Amino acid sequence: QSYVCQVHFTSSLKMARLSVLIALGVLDCVGAARVDIQDESMLHQGPELPWRQGKTTSWLAREQLGRCIHPELPSEDPTWLADLQAAAKAVPRPLAAWAQSYGRDLNRKVMGYPVGQYLPQHRAVGLTSDRNEAELAPNMDYPISKCHEFDYNPKPGTIPDPHGCGLFRNSFSRLQALRTCIVDSLEGSDGFQVAAKGRGKKQQQDRWPGSAVWLRYRKAAKAIRNARKNGSRATDNPGRLTQEDLDSNVVSDTLLLEDFQACVISGTCVILDAYRRADEMIKYLSFKDWNWTSTDLKRWVAVKVRYTASVYKEVESAGMLGYFGLASPKVSKNLGLEDEVVERIVSECFQVSADSFETSPPPQELITLQRSLVCNPLMFDTIEVPGAPEPPLVNGAGMWDASLKSKGVELDVGTLTSTPPVCARAAAALAAWPQVHAKHGYSVGSCLMDEHLLWEDCAGAAYFNCICLEKCWRSALKLVCELAPGPPNAPGGLDACCGDWQKL
Repeated sequence: QSYVCQVHFTSSLKMARLSVLIALGVLDCVGAARVDIQDESMLHQGPELPWRQGKTTSWLAREQLGRCIHPELPSEDPTWLADLQAAAKAVPRPLAAWAQSYGRDLNRKVMGYPVGQYLPQHRAVGLTSDRNEAELAPNMDYPISKCHEFDYNPKPGTIPDPHGCGLFRNSFSRLQALRTCIVDSLEGSDGFQVAAKGRGKKQQQDRWPGSAVWLRYRKAAKAIRNARKNGSRATDNPGRLTQEDLDSNVVSDTLLLEDFQACVISGTCVILDAYRRADEMIKYLSFKDWNWTSTDLKRWVAVKVRYTASVYKEVESAGMLGYFGLASPKVSKNLGLEDEVVERIVSECFQVSADSFETSPPPQELITLQRSLVCNPLMFDTIEVPGAPEPPLVNGAGMWDASLKSKGVELDVGTLTSTPPVCARAAAALAAWPQVHAKHGYSVGSCLMDEHLLWEDCAGAAYFNCICLEKCWRSALKLVCELAPGPPNAPGGLDACCGDWQKL
């Protein structure tokens, strides 16, 4: 069992203060999934890499970084490595954007007592320093990321790519189409487009009205968002639904209000827009590779599609045993999307049209799409380990949520002005998996003492938190430098992914 906790705090001597002891006592945690590498033989597959690292690191290079560059190719195919090296060397200098990490003060109060001064900053990883800050579309809570709006159809190298999206076109283009398909399924579309066979291709469908259940939820969620005062909140997760939100009295839907009240009591709900809801579906379906021989694969995918952190419903009371803490209620995390909406998302968007592939192999395009799912966080401008109740990883745009008192600021140690975004995304591919699947889950005190972590500790991470992610990402940049160092006689020395080698 692994955990995502509401606050991140230090294990330094300041913990002895009463305020931090109080914080320890009231932490709320929620489970997050993880996956083990089940087939040990997988660790030995693939090309020889230019480093002396362990089996897990080589597996990460092939099955995370390699598959995000070429999800359509088998893991042992080394094409991805040459493409990474070529893409890193081709980046124009000086850089238009670079790798950049951020910190944000938590300004937390526990039982009315300020403890923010004793807490380290919440951290996030910027995969491009030139993050989108454009005005939001009417149906979005945060700006869209650069790689979600990138055009993957032109021939590689024929259009500017300052944010490092093009190298990953074979996974990103599929994820872009998948995300659009899910959003249109929820919100409706005059000309519904679904992913079709082949990278970047789409197929036109008749007008789709969207989900009445989702639109009803979204109307209430948007009203709550709009009622929040700018600069008024101090929280590790600005998406979390709170009693303060309900006290604004902007939700008139009685049934939804009951669900929201249950959410606040349990502390396990966040407010989502359709884009973040799509990312949530992709995340839950990317925790592990699918079992193609399962007799109920399609039903399993549908269950993951329905599961959401945006709702909490007690469907069966814990009774008297619950009163004494000896039992828990039976809970549903199902918003109640219509069957036809779920069917469309499963069969058209995720392309799982058959109940099972037990007797015949799945289509190659479906296999490629499934292999691409784990790459979704690499498309964000910023990624982070969020506060409860969301499991990692999520879009880090919430670092600049308008309602926050303290917003993200650049970390000097993570200001890497000579490291292009393509290298930042490659490093994130290596660093993310060990964090998401850390053996013992969330830890309050991990990764706090040393600013620079050894990669072997990151590759075999026992615990995760937002600080571990940021530090391990910088550690992974060293490995990416070894993979794509650039020509030794380049102006200024090594370039490609090694421009900030000494700072790392």
